[in-house]
Amino acid sequence: MGVGADWAGLWHLKPCKRAFQEGYCPGAGRANGSRILGSDCEVPSPRTADEAEALRYNAVQRAAYLVVIFVLFPLVIWTGLALSPAFDAAFPLAVNALGGRQSARTLHFLCPDFS
Repeated sequence: MGVGADWAGLWHLKPCKRAFQEGYCPGAGRANGSRILGSDCEVPSPRTADEAEALRYNAVQRAAYLVVIFVLFPLVIWTGLALSPAFDAAFPLAVNALGGRQSARTLHFLCPDFS
């Protein structure tokens, strides 16, 4: 089962990646380093405060993720819908708010460049 999970690309779901890749976990109490999936291995913590700080997102990175998730992604969805003639017939105000279908098309293909 461990080999199948590795082939399926599911090894990153394991809490102890190194033990899974090596196929055993010495702290699990299994004899002869037997292959295990659910072990009590602990993920090593960073050694210094600098390493712990490097693992956190700073304010600029957080703001960038928020803009992409809550502004650009919905805008891509909205402009993609505005390209459809059926959406234009059903919700003409939503298309006109973007400046028409041609402006929606331009915005739709420019938004992914910013994300």
